[in-house]
Amino acid sequence: MSLDNENTVDIHDSVSQMVKVDLEQQELLKNYPPEYGNPSKKSKYEEALSIHKGQNGKITISRWKLNDKKDSSQLIKHNLTCSVSNEYFKYEDVSTEDKMVFYLNYADPNLFGYYDGDLFTQDEIQTLEHPLLGSVMEYIDKNETDVLRSRTEEKGEPTPYVVENVPYWICVNINSVLPDGKILNLYGRLFSQATKDEIDLGIKPIQDERRNNIIAMAAPTPTSSSTEYKRKELEKLLKTVLAAFGGAKKAAEANGHKSCHIHTGNWGAGAFGNNRELIYFVQMIGASSIGIQELIFHSIDQGDLKKAQEKYNDWKGNCSFEDCLELLMEQHYTWGNPDGN
Repeated sequence: MSLDNENTVDIHDSVSQMVKVDLEQQELLKNYPPEYGNPSKKSKYEEALSIHKGQNGKITISRWKLNDKKDSSQLIKHNLTCSVSNEYFKYEDVSTEDKMVFYLNYADPNLFGYYDGDLFTQDEIQTLEHPLLGSVMEYIDKNETDVLRSRTEEKGEPTPYVVENVPYWICVNINSVLPDGKILNLYGRLFSQATKDEIDLGIKPIQDERRNNIIAMAAPTPTSSSTEYKRKELEKLLKTVLAAFGGAKKAAEANGHKSCHIHTGNWGAGAFGNNRELIYFVQMIGASSIGIQELIFHSIDQGDLKKAQEKYNDWKGNCSFEDCLELLMEQHYTWGNPDGN
């Protein structure tokens, strides 16, 4: 069912900014440096800091939500390009005068909450590659208000963050080739077991000055022992994607960019155990509805992506939030298995 009354608005207009703060990089380094408990992370940060400590500039953080207008909003199907990369994020795609590029952070409900410890999954890898994301968390925790909190969800409602112009200081390759020809694996809990030589091989500071834009959004976790998604779980999933991608789109517009491109992948399909086909499908729906020009999926399951693409191609759009939720319910998606990391 489409909405066509005079009170209908585009879902893009239902995305609200909760708070926005500009942070001086040097102030973050001086007053809110990342505080690592893991010695390998601390060592690599200090090595990178010695190269980049004179760098200046501002980091902009903003927190977003989907407001009550969603109930009278329409999800309009816009042109969307979906492409695939077989590699993890290398951050080679950068913003230009016309386009703004974002990379997804597969966040925990606690924003960058485990950046300092022994874990090393996508969230923790990205926060080591961009150490000032740890400073952002430290800043928020020490300057907390009702709206500025290091949470990507609040009282069960998604509140994703967009972080702009984050310095990229460290390159991580979790699968470097060892001298004996074997493939190194630094992912997950294996990181804390790695030797110094293995860490030095797979994790290297970057010499040039580069910056990236990050979207931090947390996927839902099961609310019951049932293997099939509940309505509230699907609703939270859809809300999260719309709020996060909507925040990125509005940031791009505020910066004068004509288009918005997002690098993503198996968001929420690791430790949280979300269904991969569903994850791809709902990101396509959300990106199209918000007006994102391109999604680039990294290191994904090609079979599940093909199924999701077929369902997205059949989706006509121009429907209400509730109708879109009904479409997801009709697929009878079931939860996958967490990967143990």
